[in-house]
Amino acid sequence: MKDILSQAEIDELIQSLNTKSEEPVLVKKEKVKPYDFSRPNKFTREQVRAIEDIFSNFAKLLSLRVSDFVRTTCFFEVTFIEELTFFEYTNSVQKSSLVGIFRVNQSDHNASVELSYSAVESIINLILGGDGNCNQNIFSGYTEIEINLIKRVLNIFIQPMIDVWKGFADIKLNLQRVENMGQHIQIAAPSDIIAIVTLKAHIAENEGFINFCIPYFLIEPVLRNIAVTKGFTRTSKPDGVSHEEYLKNKITNNIVEMICNLGKAYLTLDELERIQAGDVIKLKKKTTEQAELLLNNIPKFSVDLGQKNNKIALRINNTIERTS
Repeated sequence: MKDILSQAEIDELIQSLNTKSEEPVLVKKEKVKPYDFSRPNKFTREQVRAIEDIFSNFAKLLSLRVSDFVRTTCFFEVTFIEELTFFEYTNSVQKSSLVGIFRVNQSDHNASVELSYSAVESIINLILGGDGNCNQNIFSGYTEIEINLIKRVLNIFIQPMIDVWKGFADIKLNLQRVENMGQHIQIAAPSDIIAIVTLKAHIAENEGFINFCIPYFLIEPVLRNIAVTKGFTRTSKPDGVSHEEYLKNKITNNIVEMICNLGKAYLTLDELERIQAGDVIKLKKKTTEQAELLLNNIPKFSVDLGQKNNKIALRINNTIERTS
């Protein structure tokens, strides 16, 4: 015979059902990314990461070249890479920017480099002997002298760019012209897909940006080589290791050249022509003076010469302080 529920048990059952029905039901919303079939993506993630690595190396080389040219510390870094149509890019070019047009491999294909107003003015100010500061709120156009100075700067971009692409493609670049109306440049059709690589420029105490516009049809022949190259295998930092320790371990095995500078001597061309075996050359250093030990051609230590185990040896005495 079936058990019969009491009234108290029936009330408890009804109450439990009501309690469960009051609990909110969570519905997981799936993230849907819209896809424009009229403009399919041309660049894969692997290709974008590889391009980022290439331009990161370029930014390091460019930092050295520009710093040497303007004689102050400049630093460039990749901030982002974006895929756009050429029409979208030209609409975003600022009126105060300067755009350099480069011809690639002596063909009809071109790429462009856009320099922001703050970057242009800071560089020009440094070239002309200033401190690199500029008034970013005032723009009155560019003179022919300023445009010619920027041409010299853009020509500095060529060799580092060739170096970082070496191994993927043998490219040749030639600066064609510099435009101060970047919205009207024509290096691709409005609907063509391009890659925009943006570098943040730290020049003196100012910041600006540099945009590299690369049409897809220009880079497409080397995309496969970029994606599969072993040189771009990424290694992640081990867990629990600080960034400083990780970098220290990476450079520990680097080789540093050491040269002992015994002294200097100056000869005329006539003396140099008549020099022969057995001649004695007098150095401009006394026997009581210490020699210099150079690390990567930089004087670092003062040393004494000696002998150990039938080999010439050096004893380090003092550190040579560098004077700026």
